Amino acid sequence: MRSVLALLENVALPPLARMRAPGVPDDALADVRGAALESLHASAISARVRSGMRVAVGVGSRGMADLPVIVRAVIDWLRDKGATPFIVPAMGSHGGVDAESQRALLAEYGVTEESMGCPVLSDMEAVHLASLPDELEVCLDPYAAKADGILVINRIKPHNAFRARNESGIVKMLAVGLGKQRGAASCHQRGFERMPERLAAVAGYLAQHPKVLGGIAVVENRRHRVCHVEAVPAESMFERDAALLEMAWKNLARLPVDALDALIIDEMGKNIAGSGMDSNVLGRYTVPFLRGGPSVNKIAALDLTGESEGNAIGMGLADFITRRLLDKIDFDAVYANALTSTVLSGSRMPCVLPTDRDATRAAVRTCNGGGPDAVRLMRIRSTLHLDMVEISPTLVPELLAMGWEPCGGPAPPAFDEAGNFAYRL
Repeated sequence: MRSVLALLENVALPPLARMRAPGVPDDALADVRGAALESLHASAISARVRSGMRVAVGVGSRGMADLPVIVRAVIDWLRDKGATPFIVPAMGSHGGVDAESQRALLAEYGVTEESMGCPVLSDMEAVHLASLPDELEVCLDPYAAKADGILVINRIKPHNAFRARNESGIVKMLAVGLGKQRGAASCHQRGFERMPERLAAVAGYLAQHPKVLGGIAVVENRRHRVCHVEAVPAESMFERDAALLEMAWKNLARLPVDALDALIIDEMGKNIAGSGMDSNVLGRYTVPFLRGGPSVNKIAALDLTGESEGNAIGMGLADFITRRLLDKIDFDAVYANALTSTVLSGSRMPCVLPTDRDATRAAVRTCNGGGPDAVRLMRIRSTLHLDMVEISPTLVPELLAMGWEPCGGPAPPAFDEAGNFAYRL
């Protein structure tokens, strides 16, 4: 490694200027719990919840804003209706392929038996409900299969690996999330090119099942805050999921420029995107048939969020990672995710450098962008947090022209004694 680092010692990094995005209207809900309860009361779901029913509430792994608030609102509402609610992990193979890992992942998000006031029941042994054409299985969480009713809660957002009328949302959670690893693997079996039709088939079957009451659909704004929450009955899940996906596309945060020589990402993780870093933001995809987005020559990912529980799927989108990130990887979780999805590119190992400074220097050295006066470099916290960035001087005029506000610098990047960035964005 010493000989490799010698190649980076003389790489000059550009000074960085910190800039804030122009004012984005904050249409976040003032009372998320109240909005969830109001929507549940007004929905057709309300008339279908009977006293004494045991209702399984499917909760996923995507790091949705205000997740504990919304889940607790649903639990309380069901209990007020006389039902007996409980929570099941609805995350396919995410969080690993054992029940305790999925329970632990929900706890990372603040969803526990203590905080929710109800049991969290986790079991990976999916129940087979039906066989559809082309070796497609309909599977269901075993606890949900024994319940009297089923509700799922999920954020609606564009998917990283396929385009369809319904992508990431309540429809997908019904088919893939509640299907556990077995059901998720069946949906992915023919690849993401076939995912739209297979997803529609499984979710369509389940949406007509008398146990399925519906879903709680959530949309976030560009500030990663809840701007819409809606209780959707089973018969309307496909239609409302598609309509809310259009809203989510409009709210998707994007990089402010279309071309970068180097992009430095402070953290990646499953709570940020299914592929750790949002491909729709990066313009890099784990599948060959999607295109679009910015052109980024080199990407360095510096850390993995704790909420990821070691699942660094999507690291293959980066060219460089740090030793700090590597040491946090649970390869069982990564490979379970990759083998289930049948997409292996996201699990490939990038070049590993000891520190943030080394990874940043490597990205600059290999990006073909010229010296520090010419390189187009940007540093972001994550693909979910894009309101504050640090940029090389070359990019400053472009962002100023778009109304971005200077917040400091340009100044040489500050690293701590360990060689990592001395501050967070």
